[in-house]
Amino acid sequence: SSDLSYTMARRRAAVAAGRLGLAGRRAASSSSQQEGNLTVPRLAAIAIAMLVATGMAMFAPGRFAKQDVRIPFIAPRTAALQARVELPCATSTSSSSSAPQCGNGRCKRFVLDDVFPEEKIQGLVAMADTAFSNGIPSGGAMIFDLHSGAINRGENFVDVFRAKRVDGSQWFTQQQYDLYTEVQREVAEIVRQEFGAASVHLTKPNFFSRITNKSAVTLNDEYWHPHVDRIAYGSFDFTCLLYLTTLEEDFEGGAFVFVDGKAGNSTVEPRFGRLSCFTSGSENEHHVQRVVSGVRKAITVAFTCDQRAGIPDPALREYKPA
Repeated sequence: SSDLSYTMARRRAAVAAGRLGLAGRRAASSSSQQEGNLTVPRLAAIAIAMLVATGMAMFAPGRFAKQDVRIPFIAPRTAALQARVELPCATSTSSSSSAPQCGNGRCKRFVLDDVFPEEKIQGLVAMADTAFSNGIPSGGAMIFDLHSGAINRGENFVDVFRAKRVDGSQWFTQQQYDLYTEVQREVAEIVRQEFGAASVHLTKPNFFSRITNKSAVTLNDEYWHPHVDRIAYGSFDFTCLLYLTTLEEDFEGGAFVFVDGKAGNSTVEPRFGRLSCFTSGSENEHHVQRVVSGVRKAITVAFTCDQRAGIPDPALREYKPA
């Protein structure tokens, strides 16, 4: 239950930070670190700030608008690509880690398509659908943390592994856990090479996300607020999103927007199997436009250079009644 409380506290802090703006987010970050000591599954932290990240995939300059205005893309869903953009690091949030050699000192964003075979992505989609079949979101945003089992149930989060499936089977097989771990480790190696880090460690929260156009009911449902991952989550050095659905095929709206200030904004289109990664500091503040129709699914995977903030791979869990 400590992970669940952690997630809830982090989630509330992230959404509040998005509402207040960058200065407010910094203040909220300070208080959220204190909340991180509460006893709750890290579910809420996972929730929507990362959901915001789970939206899209490449960058395009555009004019920022707080409403859901369509912005030109340079990473269209219709074309496979490899794209990289370097940018100045924000000194105030240059790294969450005191570990040496946390990257090559450069900040950037990159998008890679066709990194994983289709069958692997389909396997992850099946895992997401299995978990979300047991969730009951209050609004349009739902997340599932495989590590803690946390999933939305109304206005709260519950441990999915405390619920028995109707047919009596377990939620996931060892083969599915192996698939998730294999993909996560491949992403970690890509991050290490792209950012020049001596080593990277999985950090919390990591989660599957599912977003529809259902109206927000609680603060946790408001995935569209701009935020900075390192401020919202504390331990993030690198954020990655693996998209499980495609814009304009599976859903409308829900574009991922980097808030680049005077330089204009940059936008990513989700594409099935697309991997989008970026340094987690203020140079990559971002938000997700609201989903208009359909269902958008993605996985958020985060890494740190600080081994002390690392977490192990998820281990097989079986149904255990409360």
